[in-house]
Amino acid sequence: MSDLKEARNLLSNGAYAEALNIVSALIQSGGPKTELIEIQSYINQKLGNFELAMEGWNSLIAHVPNEAAYYLERGVCKFNLNFKSAIEDFNQAILLEPQNAYYHSAIAYILDKQGKLSEAVKHYHIAIELEPDNEITINNLAVTEQKRGHMSEAENLFKATDDLLIKKGLMPERPKPQPIKKEEAEIEKMQSTTKTELLKMLSSWAGFKQFLKEAKLLFKG
Repeated sequence: MSDLKEARNLLSNGAYAEALNIVSALIQSGGPKTELIEIQSYINQKLGNFELAMEGWNSLIAHVPNEAAYYLERGVCKFNLNFKSAIEDFNQAILLEPQNAYYHSAIAYILDKQGKLSEAVKHYHIAIELEPDNEITINNLAVTEQKRGHMSEAENLFKATDDLLIKKGLMPERPKPQPIKKEEAEIEKMQSTTKTELLKMLSSWAGFKQFLKEAKLLFKG
């Protein structure tokens, strides 16, 4: 197995430090620079070394200015380092690849975190148009709609997420509701009423004391 292939395998298995050591050694020995710096930058991001990763992306963008992925990853670094210009890199990635659903979903996530909810929703919808079966995007849109107070829309989107997960075999099917017998319905109604009354009593200190007093009398009898 070549060192580069081993580094890729380590990266995919989450052995980031080991992968970084191999890639750094390959760079020093004059390996394929662009490819190695790209892998090195990804690894640094995984390790939380965002400044080092951004240096790598800067170098790559200087040599390959039309690679959308480099701008997206540099935007991720900038976002984690609280750079205001992070959104510019996401926009540049979309400008270079406007039909990339992931880029629209990524910028939507960042816009949501910045409190720009309406803009986030716009990009989530574009992402879903481009990739209708992406449950992560649909779920994230549901969260954003929830933040906007659009509860009905959010509920429908959460349900759509579950339906997709079930369809893909990533979540068990919902059990079909069984008809409730009359006796069970009466018990359930009584339990619900009891719970409501209990919550009322416990909603204040005076109610709580009254509850304790009545409970003691009940158990004395």
